[in-house]
Amino acid sequence: LDKENKQIKEEFNVAKQSLEKVELEKVEAEKAFKSLTAEKAKLDESMEALTSKLMEARGGAPSSGGADSGIVEASSPTADVYWAGILRRKAELELKLETLRNEMNAAKLENEQLRREKEELAMDMRSVESDQKDNKREYIYNKKLADNLTSELSREKGDKFQTVEALKSLKNLAIRRGYAMC
Repeated sequence: LDKENKQIKEEFNVAKQSLEKVELEKVEAEKAFKSLTAEKAKLDESMEALTSKLMEARGGAPSSGGADSGIVEASSPTADVYWAGILRRKAELELKLETLRNEMNAAKLENEQLRREKEELAMDMRSVESDQKDNKREYIYNKKLADNLTSELSREKGDKFQTVEALKSLKNLAIRRGYAMC
């Protein structure tokens, strides 16, 4: 039982360490998730601002082809490249965000599994400790019983010895009196 108890305690400690490790990984993943979410929000805001500026530039430009029209069309390929970069970056960040969400969900599942294992080990440990207490009580009871039986046996042997001695002395006395009467 001691070996089993020690083994369960070791397994419990290992599970506890794994749980702590997973919780640290979870915290790190949440931090990364928050920073990526904040960065995504900033990029969304800048994209909205640039979109509104682009719309203003296109909407404010005369359609007949004045001097401003050349500026809008000249900046349009540059804006397209810029927007392509922004969209690509947004897609990359969304992929990272999705990956971190998946990792966080996996860490949560692993965390929950480790908690369940920890609870099972704790129950096993309580069961083993209870069994140990029961066995110890039984051992103490059996030892007291054996001590009582031993002392009773010694007392009975002593009483038997005294009875045998008394019987011998009575026989000797009867033999002496019997010879004395004859």
